[in-house]
Amino acid sequence: MTPYARASWILVALLALAASPLAAQTDGPAVLHVEDVEWTEVFPGVEFGAVTGDWEQGAHGKLVRFAPELASPMHTHTHAYHGIVISGTVQNPFEGEEDPPEMGPGDYWYVPGGAPHVTACASAEPCLFYTHSDHAWDIQLTETEAPAGE
Repeated sequence: MTPYARASWILVALLALAASPLAAQTDGPAVLHVEDVEWTEVFPGVEFGAVTGDWEQGAHGKLVRFAPELASPMHTHTHAYHGIVISGTVQNPFEGEEDPPEMGPGDYWYVPGGAPHVTACASAEPCLFYTHSDHAWDIQLTETEAPAGE
């Protein structure tokens, strides 16, 4: 594991445990191993793993796995979120952005609510990242990406 990957995993663990029900249920340290995370496929090639909270109900932190070289359609979320790359190369281009930065392990990004963007794993290896939001997760495809007739 590279120093950046290790540092990003430590940061993810600290962020997650600060608000985790696991931490609230113990008087001492708490650990959630990635192999103990329960994964849910939300789209083909995209899985969420709850770390803290409930992404359908409110404030939450989750691990997100993207298949290699997979990009979402242009979309928005009602509320803002923060992300930190753990492994792989992630891009998060905003509408009209022609040369989005590539983000690797340890890199952070922020998406304001309502901002049209794409989330992409731009590497030949799967991407793993952590996201946090103070609100429930939702997704709306932009009009240009919506299926015809809707």
